[in-house]
Amino acid sequence: MSKKILYFVGFFLILIFCFSLFGNKGLLRILSLKKEYQSIASNVEKVKTQNEELFKEIKLIEGERSYLEKAVREKLGFVRDDEIVYEFND
Repeated sequence: MSKKILYFVGFFLILIFCFSLFGNKGLLRILSLKKEYQSIASNVEKVKTQNEELFKEIKLIEGERSYLEKAVREKLGFVRDDEIVYEFND
């Protein structure tokens, strides 16, 4: 009788170990989620940095007409009415 109890307890402990390692809330799942969290946190930091840079650019555009003019000229290729554009082909 005592061997049956010992086998039962041993089987039960092995079962608990397997669930704690491979189950839905097991160690492997926790490690996977931790890795995913670190990746997402890294992406969040990159987006925050980009967001800060864009806010700085917005403040420059709103506050300084010369910056706005420079940005429009560079990005959209605008020129003033009294300017002549020369294009050279290589």
